[in-house]
This record gives sequence, structure tokens and C-alpha cells, in this order.
Amino acid sequence: MKTLFSVLILLLFIITNNYSQYGYQKIYSDDTSGKGVVTMNSIKMSTGGLKHIYIQRGVSFPDGNPNTSGQYLKLNRQNNSWYEPLNGFAKANWCFCFCTFTCNPPRYVCNRVLLFVPSPLDTQYAIKNLMGNCGCDAGDKVAYTVNNGMNSSDLTQFSNDFAGQMCFGIDIDPVNDAIAYVGYPILGTSYKVIHKTTNKGSTWVPVDTNSQFFRYIKINPIKRTNIFCGASGQTMLSTNSGVDFFPVGGQNFNEMKFCYSDSTIYGLAFNGVYKSTNHGLNWSQVWNNNTLRCIEVSPDNSNLLYAGNPSGLYRSTNGGLNWVLYNDHFSPSKNVLGISKDVSSGDTVIISTTDAVYKVWGSFVGINVVSSEIPAEYSLSQNYPNPFNPITHFGFRIAEFGLVKLTIYDALGKEVALLVSQQLQPGTYEAEWDATAYPSGVYYYKIQVETSQQDLFTETKKMVLIK
Repeated sequence: MKTLFSVLILLLFIITNNYSQYGYQKIYSDDTSGKGVVTMNSIKMSTGGLKHIYIQRGVSFPDGNPNTSGQYLKLNRQNNSWYEPLNGFAKANWCFCFCTFTCNPPRYVCNRVLLFVPSPLDTQYAIKNLMGNCGCDAGDKVAYTVNNGMNSSDLTQFSNDFAGQMCFGIDIDPVNDAIAYVGYPILGTSYKVIHKTTNKGSTWVPVDTNSQFFRYIKINPIKRTNIFCGASGQTMLSTNSGVDFFPVGGQNFNEMKFCYSDSTIYGLAFNGVYKSTNHGLNWSQVWNNNTLRCIEVSPDNSNLLYAGNPSGLYRSTNGGLNWVLYNDHFSPSKNVLGISKDVSSGDTVIISTTDAVYKVWGSFVGINVVSSEIPAEYSLSQNYPNPFNPITHFGFRIAEFGLVKLTIYDALGKEVALLVSQQLQPGTYEAEWDATAYPSGVYYYKIQVETSQQDLFTETKKMVLIK
């Protein structure tokens, strides 16, 4: 009976069909370097609707590249390009390891930044935690910059000469970024302490000691006196800016996401999704399954959730009670590790897999209905202009109702964008592609029209991007 129940739960989670697939465009690729992507940070700024998005690259072994391994990159939201932020402040720490316990034979190793928190107010201010050296006593340290990485300061009270990471959380106040919190033990004691600064990191004072603390610190952006901290199998909450904490149930969350239109908070734990509607004082479990690896809530609709796992991107429209597959066309990896949803962005999200970043949408983005008159036959027109830089247009005619896919490939035949993946009525349509983030070269675009029974029409044409 237990096995049957598990199968039913799995089927409920994954059941879908081809017609639920939507469009996407790859805006970053790291699938050939061997590094991949290991983390994605999404920061809602105090002004504007677009979040600041950061990704962290992995490390290619055995030696790696000290210029790019473990590197943080930031997305330029205007043109979908990527750059290294803060003048390399978040770059990995490379050092020569001679400790026979950890490095045999001795070699250069890469210590990635373990925690990285940029200010939601000031793009020149950030705090990080990373391993400070490569010896047998390889301890961690916390550092900050207030001038875009031109200079940085190590916080000696948050560093140790012992093996392993001791910092368990960092967060910066989203309205007054002079206030920030760091979780770090008092060395030589069993106390794990939350420290607070009110002057952008110049001085820090302990605000509470609790030996249960051991992971993450999160400020509630809607009610900033509420500070969350992970403890042993539960969530701790302070309602007085960190002076004292008390347990509020829930689990020890891997992620906490806040809806900016009300007081709803979602927490992702190892055994499912939890929800609070009163600023975190009480929690209820809305999804009892360990299939999810990351979540995101729409900033302006607390019932609209997105989630990722190794199979792709999922969506819930009823507050996490049910999930349907939103997109699994990502290649070569479908493993979604981060999701970002902007304010007033409709059904568009930005997601990261373990090797790429995509913009994903679920409606007719960039598709114009030219005519609803039923064409006599299918056709795909030559794109115009051609050559182009950076935007081009595609015209196509659909003679029968069916699933229409319009896909872009590079010169090697690798899929780089899926512009259309929708059921369309017969008619004449036009779509566009913005190739700002792509290099010059030859590309191909292919249209496929199919019903559930057969492939009705397929055609491929060539185009040239010149920058």
C-alpha cells in the first residue's frame, strides 16, 4: 500500500503532456568548460522591478583556471550579458596547499566563496565568507567591501585558524543597509552567536547567543524586525531585530522566499514546502514530498510558485498544493538549481540549471497574430532582416490546429533558443528573436507543427548574425 501511495504521488507530480511546454531562451551557457554553475543568487533591489541576478561557476579539476573557477558573474538585465561584479571581490581564493591530509600531492587549490550577500540598496557594498587559507588549519573568514571591491576588509572576529567553515549565515537589511547580521561562534566556546552591525560592517556586536543556531540568517523584507535563523530541525524567529529568538515550528529550511504583496512566506525543507501567512509566527506544510530542490514565489501573487529539481521547472498556481511541469527542454542538463521572478513580469522567470541560465515564459512572448484567415498550406518565411543585428523576425503560416515549435540552433546544430512552443489556431503569425547575448555567426531556425497523432510540417532555414 505504501508503494502504491508513493507511485500515485509521483504520478501526480510529473503528469503532464507535450502541450504544457513553453518557450525559453538560453542567456548563459557553461556546458563545455567543465565548471558549470553551482549557485544562483537573486536579490530584489529597493527600487525597480528587476532583480539583480548572480551565478557562481564551479571548479574544473584537476588544476582549474584561477581567473574563472569559482567565479561569480552578474547579469546585465539590459542586454543579457554577464560580467564579474565588484572588481573580483567575489572571486575564489587560490592558494598552494601543502597539507598531506587534504592535498596529496601538494598543489594549488581553489576555495570558492561560501556565502555571498550583496546589498539590496548599494551595488558597491557586499559581504562574503570563504576559506581563508589552504593549510591543515584551513579556517574561514568574513570580509566586506563598501567601494565596489576596490578595497576590502577582513573581519578578524569572524575568522578562525581551525579546519572548516564556521560562519552559518549573513544578511543585509533591504531598507537600511547600514544594518547587517553575521552568524559566527564565539571562538573557544560552544555559543553560536548572531552579530549585528549598524554602520556597514565597521563594528559588530553580539545580539543573541544560542547554541542551537547552525545555518542561515534571513531578514523578513516585509517586517524587518523579524529575523529568521535555522536551528536543530526547526526555524527560530526574533521579532525584535535579533535581541532574542524563539522556535516557530516548520523545519530547518534550505530556502525562504517572500511575497511582496502580502505577508506570505514559503520555506523549502528536505521533506517539502511550508507556508506562513503571519510573518513567520506559524507554519503549515503545503507539499509533503522531497522532490523539489529550489523554489520561488511571485512577488505580486502569493499563490503562484515555481520550483526546480533534476527533471526541470515546475509551477503551482494554488500555493504549492499541486505542481505541473512548466519546462524540461533545457539541454544538456535539466537540473534546475535557482529561480528568479521579477515584479510585474507576467509568466516569465529566469532559471539556472547546472550548466546554463535561461529566460522561460509560458505565453505568446514575441508572437504577433498577423491574420486569422486559414492558410491553404503551411509555410516558413525567410527571416528579415538577414543578415541582422541583433533582432530579426520570422513569419510562418499554420494550416491546422496543433502544437507549433520554433527553435533556434547554432552552426553546430546545438539548440540555443525555443521561441515558440504553443498550441496555435490556423493563421499567419510573426515571431522575433533578440540575439543580443549571442556571438556573430550562422544560425538556423526550424519550425515543427504536430498533433498528437503525427508530424504535419517541418522546415529549416538559415540566417546570419553580424555584429
